Amino acid sequence: EKAKWLDDVVNAYLSSGRASDGRVAVLHCPAEHSTEVIGTNYGLNYIVVNGYDADGLKAPVGKNGNFRDPARTSILVDNFGHSCYFYNAVNTKGAYNPSDQMSNRAASFRHSSRTTVGFVDGHAGMRGAQELPCRGSFGATAPAAVGNTVFNLGRVMPDLDTIDSLIP
Repeated sequence: EKAKWLDDVVNAYLSSGRASDGRVAVLHCPAEHSTEVIGTNYGLNYIVVNGYDADGLKAPVGKNGNFRDPARTSILVDNFGHSCYFYNAVNTKGAYNPSDQMSNRAASFRHSSRTTVGFVDGHAGMRGAQELPCRGSFGATAPAAVGNTVFNLGRVMPDLDTIDSLIP
């Protein structure tokens, strides 16, 4: 017989939010209480999923599973209510922003200054701002150097700058 706690956890994420029009939020973080966020609080790393490189050009990363370290490559990141996570997005409001969908793609550090991350190898973990290569954490760093990390890209492109050595 299936454990009751598993049902409780699954139900918390599958029905933890409901919009004023009755739509149910799926994969919605139970800690997010906004009624504006519908759908999800977890964004797919579109670079890995679609096989883009740090310059936005098509690359074979996501298509052939050519990941240098799947245990350090993100596929899902807790964000502000967008189906995609984007390392170059910044959310200065600290909450869902209906007028700026790009900012909703930023990582959300809503859990004691940490964010939930799902990795390509299937495990999940929590990361603090300095453990997650994104513009919100490394604002002064060139966007390409932030994007050119194993976390965001699945590998490091040797001809581009990177901050990969700074990320645990």
